[in-house]
Amino acid sequence: MEQIFCECGEYLGVKNLETNEIEIDSEVEYSLSIGYPNILHCPYCEKVNQVEGSVIEI
Repeated sequence: MEQIFCECGEYLGVKNLETNEIEIDSEVEYSLSIGYPNILHCPYCEKVNQVEGSVIEI
């Protein structure tokens, strides 16, 4: 498991390195892109963070 943080230092979620799935908190908004990295929007500073993997909201 690898924790994912925004550039501002806020925790966004955790990535399972074996399955390539990313579990995010319900406060984190995301955009899915086919062929491109997925986007996680930090709820604190509004920065856009690119991540590779399948996003699962918990």
